[in-house]
Amino acid sequence: RDYGAVGRAFADIKHQLGPIDAMIYNPQPPLVGDLREWMPVTMNFEELHRCMDICCLAAINCVHQVAPDMIERGDGAIIITTSGSAIDPINTLGSIALSMAAARNYAYTLNQTLADKGVYAGTVCLSLLVEPGDKHGDPDVLAEAFWDLYTKRDRPENNVRTDVDPHEHHIRDMERFGREIPKS
Repeated sequence: RDYGAVGRAFADIKHQLGPIDAMIYNPQPPLVGDLREWMPVTMNFEELHRCMDICCLAAINCVHQVAPDMIERGDGAIIITTSGSAIDPINTLGSIALSMAAARNYAYTLNQTLADKGVYAGTVCLSLLVEPGDKHGDPDVLAEAFWDLYTKRDRPENNVRTDVDPHEHHIRDMERFGREIPKS
């Protein structure tokens, strides 16, 4: 949570490479501990704070590092990656769902704020597992979702989904990684 270090890192990048044309913020809070601590009724506030920091607050800090220069130039792009739980909440991912929904909302409001300044802002919402070779989740396929937003700038979101119901997809992912899904 060293926001100052992030500012210094961006300053170093700008000094070495010049202005930043595009920024993609791609958070992934790790699923650790007992999943009951992520659920709405039994949610652990420390875990919620950690997820909110990773998914949303750090994104805002990064935007603060690049947006002023982009506004001054009248050009640039900011894309924040969010997860499907921001749209289709899953109770065992309560902390992530809240945090990703906040980040998604921020991307939308950022889009509204920056659009008339020549700066694009949006979100790619991933409702799937990123996995090489997967017809929906292959990194090359997903790169197209980001490139599409970056080049067209015609909407605030690109929602990348699999053909499996999000809740069923979550159950498969948890089983795949050996995680037991709590009943309550």
